[in-house]
Amino acid sequence: MAHSEDNLPEKPKTMESREDIADELTLLTLIPTALIGPVCELEEFRMPGCCLRSRCCQVFASALCSDSQLKELDLSRNPLQDLGAQLLSAGLGSSKCKLQILRLSSCGITEEGCISLASALKSNPSHLKELDLSFNYPGELGVRLLSERLQNPECSLEKLNVDHNEEHWVNTQLLAQFSCDLSLDLNTVHESLILSDCGRTVSYTEEKQPYPDHPERFSTFPQLLCREALTGRCYWEVEWSELSSVGVAYKSIPRKEQLSSSIERSDKSWCHVSTSFEGFFFDYNTKSLYIPASQGHAKAFWSRVRRLGLFLDWPAGTLSFYQLSGETKTLIHTFHTTFTEPLYPAFLVGDGILTLSSVGTPTADKVQTSFTPEVIKETMGLSYRFRFPGPGLFHCSLTDLVFSVTHESEATYEMMIWDEMQLQPAQKVPGGALFSITCPDESIRQLHLPHCEPEPALLSDCLSVAHITDEGMSFIQPLEVTETHVVVDVPHLSALGIVWDFVKHFVDFMMKPIRSQILLFLKPMHRQGFILWVILLPSNVPLNEVRAQLLDCEHIQAPSFCLLHTGQYYSLCSEPQPQGFNIQPARAEFFGNYGPNYHPTFEMLMLSEADKVTLKLRDAEKTQVWEHQLHLPAMLAVTTASRNQPRLASSTPAQEKLFQVRSSFVQQVSDPVLNKLLDELLHCGVLTDSENEVLRAKLRPDKARELVDTARKKGADASAKLIAVLAAANPYCCRELGLC
Repeated sequence: MAHSEDNLPEKPKTMESREDIADELTLLTLIPTALIGPVCELEEFRMPGCCLRSRCCQVFASALCSDSQLKELDLSRNPLQDLGAQLLSAGLGSSKCKLQILRLSSCGITEEGCISLASALKSNPSHLKELDLSFNYPGELGVRLLSERLQNPECSLEKLNVDHNEEHWVNTQLLAQFSCDLSLDLNTVHESLILSDCGRTVSYTEEKQPYPDHPERFSTFPQLLCREALTGRCYWEVEWSELSSVGVAYKSIPRKEQLSSSIERSDKSWCHVSTSFEGFFFDYNTKSLYIPASQGHAKAFWSRVRRLGLFLDWPAGTLSFYQLSGETKTLIHTFHTTFTEPLYPAFLVGDGILTLSSVGTPTADKVQTSFTPEVIKETMGLSYRFRFPGPGLFHCSLTDLVFSVTHESEATYEMMIWDEMQLQPAQKVPGGALFSITCPDESIRQLHLPHCEPEPALLSDCLSVAHITDEGMSFIQPLEVTETHVVVDVPHLSALGIVWDFVKHFVDFMMKPIRSQILLFLKPMHRQGFILWVILLPSNVPLNEVRAQLLDCEHIQAPSFCLLHTGQYYSLCSEPQPQGFNIQPARAEFFGNYGPNYHPTFEMLMLSEADKVTLKLRDAEKTQVWEHQLHLPAMLAVTTASRNQPRLASSTPAQEKLFQVRSSFVQQVSDPVLNKLLDELLHCGVLTDSENEVLRAKLRPDKARELVDTARKKGADASAKLIAVLAAANPYCCRELGLC
């Protein structure tokens, strides 16, 4: 503690403890209410790396909701996970919270916890100045929502750390190009260890081995080194069972001393120490760093043979550890130092077996390159176009399709409408979107189509791909069904889509859920209030396709994924349900909707203002399957008169029309519509290339404001063209503004 027991009653300004707390509720008894209540002047509280659990955050949430003087709270390197972040968010969002610095580095927090923290900062933007969420798992959405708080001038947040360090610097898919061929050094092997598999496997034994004396042999701990000295960039992988420690060491590490010869305690080694605890320990010298794993990562790591990848960048002074799961590499930790000697892979094998895994050089078949295609607005829906620069595996970020390509070429693809009557004779039903794909150069040899099955290994025999041509329909059996995609060879391109064998697995089809998404769209009403549209869809329906049909609406970013049963009924409710809020229908059936129309499943009419409501989706048995606390935006700052604005007189000059509706235009025209206006005005010569680029880079309100002003300054013809393209792009908005 940063103070003695004698001065505890003197209301300390700072409190620190590194004492391990085994019981997650022990903290509730260690910190009396008086210590964190309004009469206490405690301003700083730090307990990093103390094995605190999620429910301990109840104490701090209660303190933050009171008149506590707490200004700084550091709970880094504790396995708080998302539940802890959500509990803290309840206090952080309180108007009484005065916390200025919150450190939650390495707490196993994912996107869900970050969304709660961002929501809390939106509710109470006045005090927190620094938020440290480094070495967590925030995801793109979590980073974006928190960054929006940082950039918001009404929010006091000045410093945000969501770095995961080397994960952003090293392409994990290309690590194998630095792979090195290693072998275990028999001259260093402790007498309790046995080598096998040509020096690539070591196992622990109780029977002492009669190895000859050697000055490099470890005699105190069951350890060994590899033969190879590493000084450049090197990557290798290790797998083991039971208890082992994995790392690197200088050749000068002691061999016979009681403590300094251990790779877990030496100042000449850096290693990961495996334990039975749900997290990762990294040791150097006498220092030990604990990094909690998110629940998913912990289960993946401890439920099977443990695998780690190690990447040494000797010149840069970094050693990175990656958790391996299939082809996925997840950065856990990086040591930063200055290496002064060549390094040798080092191992302590306390029980079981350890093996040096083979690492193959990556091929074009395994390394994916993500791309965003050109999007073309068609009469019905969207089409996509992209030119592949050469051979490789290319992932479309908008549709989740993956193309295996043999040479440079251009492909065009779009979603089509399933003819379910055509599928019925074959006893098939759609299991994904139907894509029409053309590639004149015939370079696409394989296609990976996204599926929505949560347990694909159990159902892979009932998934196939329909191949529809002018001559008829055939079915292609998958080469592989991965966790996310169905992989097929492409005989020749046409329309392809995943289908289910309905009869073969009728029970599974009816009883097992599929991965689904719940999309929220907000639409202002003509006179007063809003309509919230809630759309239930399979997870492999591209969001971009749904957005394209709802340009008049604002898509609300929210955690959308859940498991839903096809053919079952669900109901939506809100808590609380303010007066003037109404949800219809009372219940609705969920089905595999793959277009072309994405109508709302539920509609919530909001005729009165509310700060926030909690939306809950329940099944027929009233079991809750999804929940989201919705922070409603302020009602559009338009008067009843402007909502019901009369049509402007046709004799009114176009410049004057734009001037009269300028404020409403800025408030009501959505960003997609603005971008469409920019395209059309550039095409017809109203805007120059440089003007278009400057406007497109601005935030939506500034973009709308400057677009109107630019057209007005250019005269009556430019103003009239802006009104005309708005009428074509969004006739509803044009009528709302009284322009047509």
